[in-house]
Amino acid sequence: MLPCSKRDYKKDGKYPNNKRLIVCSLLAGVIAFTGVGITAPEEMETSSAEKAIETTTISTQSSSEVQASKEKEEKKKEEEEKQKKLAKEKKKKEEEKQRIEARQREEEQFQQAQQQDDVGEMVYVTPTGEKYHTHPHGNGDFSQTTLENAQSMGLEPCKVCY
Repeated sequence: MLPCSKRDYKKDGKYPNNKRLIVCSLLAGVIAFTGVGITAPEEMETSSAEKAIETTTISTQSSSEVQASKEKEEKKKEEEEKQKKLAKEKKKKEEEKQRIEARQREEEQFQQAQQQDDVGEMVYVTPTGEKYHTHPHGNGDFSQTTLENAQSMGLEPCKVCY
């Protein structure tokens, strides 16, 4: 029996059992609310199967997407490794080129130094002397000439200088 029957009213119009009325109203509301969402068990099984298929499809798509993204990352890493290798090779080539250039400069400087030595080591001679000197010493008027020129004149090296 519902609490809202005529005999439950008092003369002043209020319900004698307010708590019972509230509980019953809530219960009716819950039943009405959940009744809308209730489906037959067969439909639930079908919808569960459909959901499983959808989930599998989504997971398949997402796994293929994940696999594609992994492949992209691997390709990107490979590209970066190739770039690093190319940069290292380029750096090695530049260093080798610099070494070769440095060797060539050293050889050129050495050859120039030899040519200067060959062309003319400068020595000092006196007009009347029989010797050539590395530096002017002793008495006399010294003039500078090349070693080859002094040797061609028949001069010998000074015992003090050499």
